[in-house]
Amino acid sequence: MISQRNGPRVGNNVVNLPSNGLVKNLFGQVTASGNFDTFKDSVGGAAYQVPVGKKFIILQVAGSVNAAAAMIYCGIGYGDTAVTNSGPAPTNEIGVSVQAYLLCNNTGLGIETSTYIEVPAGKYPACKPTGAATAVRIVGVEVNA
Repeated sequence: MISQRNGPRVGNNVVNLPSNGLVKNLFGQVTASGNFDTFKDSVGGAAYQVPVGKKFIILQVAGSVNAAAAMIYCGIGYGDTAVTNSGPAPTNEIGVSVQAYLLCNNTGLGIETSTYIEVPAGKYPACKPTGAATAVRIVGVEVNA
């Protein structure tokens, strides 16, 4: 939860953000396990690239309900290039291949997890879920670098 009074929380810690930050919901989706996808401003939209002079701070990762009812994990990070539901990773990817986030539990329910990942200007936030037909949502804030 983000409020002007105390800022967003990551676990039990309050994250202080500038008041001029732009909150964004970004979406990624793959059709095959192990594929990479760059996050987009809308489902099926153009790849989101962090603007010059800004940084994007990822604060939450969420998975969708999965009909397979399987444990699905996801790597979240960024790279130099945009990819769409691709086998190859973004160029110079950082963190995307590390399956650190649980997106769905074994009952198929989507899970939301707090995090703190800074994506520098010019980079593309990206994901790599372990499940086929998996959608991923991140919430973050775009702020001055």
